[in-house]
Amino acid sequence: MTDNSFTEVPPGEIAIGAEGLLFTPYLVGERIPYFDSQIRENFFGIDARHTLDHFARVVLEGFTMFAGS
Repeated sequence: MTDNSFTEVPPGEIAIGAEGLLFTPYLVGERIPYFDSQIRENFFGIDARHTLDHFARVVLEGFTMFAGS
């Protein structure tokens, strides 16, 4: 995977949930379900087994879940 394209993330290689890695996509704060202009994006559950593909997968999952709420 290059560093400039999420289109190269092989969806079948990294399982849904990215082995416990979690991304919160609050780039500019959050309004719903609670107002917090200071909240920011973050990765949780990082460990040595996570690769760039895991991070790409979890970012896509995070934004997808955010868009659906």
